[in-house]
Amino acid sequence: MTIRECAKSCEGEESKIRNDWSLGEVFLAQYTYAYDLASNRTSELVATTTSTPNNVNELTSQSGRVNRTLTYDLNGSLINDGSTRTFEWDGANWLVAVNYTGTNDRSEFTYDGLSRCVKIVEKTRSRVTSTRKFVWCGMEQCEFRDANDAVTLRVYPQGQYASATPYF
Repeated sequence: MTIRECAKSCEGEESKIRNDWSLGEVFLAQYTYAYDLASNRTSELVATTTSTPNNVNELTSQSGRVNRTLTYDLNGSLINDGSTRTFEWDGANWLVAVNYTGTNDRSEFTYDGLSRCVKIVEKTRSRVTSTRKFVWCGMEQCEFRDANDAVTLRVYPQGQYASATPYF
């Protein structure tokens, strides 16, 4: 359950016994509660993940509910998150791919000459499943396009325009 999901659903019976808090795939804390017969809370146990940085402040390991070792290249870029992903970087130290461990799934990133991300390709079992392209107006993204270059979203200072629906 993510922080947002818990904020929406932690009002029900399931929240009385245990709540897990995470941000994306990163576990933050787990709260476990006990109650007496009159529904009064009698105890609260908080389980967390302890993170250990190295001398250049790179997170190298986590222990607790999640146990993993993170690996970095000589430029300080994360190359293995210790659980489900490995990362590839180019010579300019830009992220070019994320590989999902145990699968042939992959996300690939392409940049323009100004180091702006212009394309993301998602692959499942080595087959392209989605392509998103980005058009930049100066330093702001102004259009999002699909694999066929059809505009899926236009962004303006006043708002955005998606699928013939204005949001401004």
